[in-house]
Amino acid sequence: MNIQYRPAESPDEVMQSLDVTQKAFDRTPADYFRKRLELDPTLNPGDTFLALMDGRIAAVVQRFPRDMYVRGNPVRMAGIGNVGTHPDFRGEGLASGLMRQVLQTSLQQEFELAMLFTRIPDFFAEFGFRPVERNEFYVEPVPEAPRGEVGLFSRKTDLADVMALYETFTPPRTGTIRRSEAYWNGQIDFARDEQGLFYVLRRQGRLVAYIRGARLGETLRLMEYAYRDSLVDVLQLASHVAREQGCNRLRLPLTPEELFQAPAPVPIGADEEDRIMLHILNSESLTERFSLWDDDPDSIMENLFGPGEFTFWQTDFF
Repeated sequence: MNIQYRPAESPDEVMQSLDVTQKAFDRTPADYFRKRLELDPTLNPGDTFLALMDGRIAAVVQRFPRDMYVRGNPVRMAGIGNVGTHPDFRGEGLASGLMRQVLQTSLQQEFELAMLFTRIPDFFAEFGFRPVERNEFYVEPVPEAPRGEVGLFSRKTDLADVMALYETFTPPRTGTIRRSEAYWNGQIDFARDEQGLFYVLRRQGRLVAYIRGARLGETLRLMEYAYRDSLVDVLQLASHVAREQGCNRLRLPLTPEELFQAPAPVPIGADEEDRIMLHILNSESLTERFSLWDDDPDSIMENLFGPGEFTFWQTDFF
């Protein structure tokens, strides 16, 4: 039995790996994984890592290269997703071997962090991943109507203004991702947001806020938002959309500063979402860049990713 761990060597090999991913996650629509690979402009064949057993693709890990803002500075981050093993090869330790390969290669290629979502945190803790405290809350809709003109997002008329607002609003929020225009377009095509809950708020023609949401039962979850002046504009816009959708509460991430502007926020339950976990790949680099005293990974996590400091927009797909 010959086991080999390596990156994919061609687009054709990446497409072949989809068969393994789809069988590993057989409850997810088959088209989901294909679209995610095709529409993400950041990906190269070498971002798909394969475990081959006797020449057959047996397990897959996908790496999504991102620049994550940490205290306003972009940090090279490897998003880890689609960690799956073909049912015929489970129990052979292939996913573990592949994870070690991905993390080692990412460090060699000068990634500083790795990040993933999981419902099995104990498995990934074995590779040095540590949980990040979430900062999402439930909020009751506010009664006040939005001040301005509400409209569905249009790529043609709104994208440039939305991108500009994102570029000023997002960098101070640790955990958010730096985006190119190509990435924005891939996101929108993937999520079909132009037909979904993507709304903008303008006053006298000027964009002052936007939200990107998803309905979860009677809850409107804000996957992403930005505002020019005040969180109040987001809350009023989201509440307007919630009423149109028949939702009776909002769910959104809030920074410690925003908590004072939100009416009676209630933290989400710890079991309501996959856990976010971070792995410090290059502690020396992060210690130097952020002038930390200690390069121990636990100390870096405490200093850079403390409670309430981490925001990851759920629209950033990986």
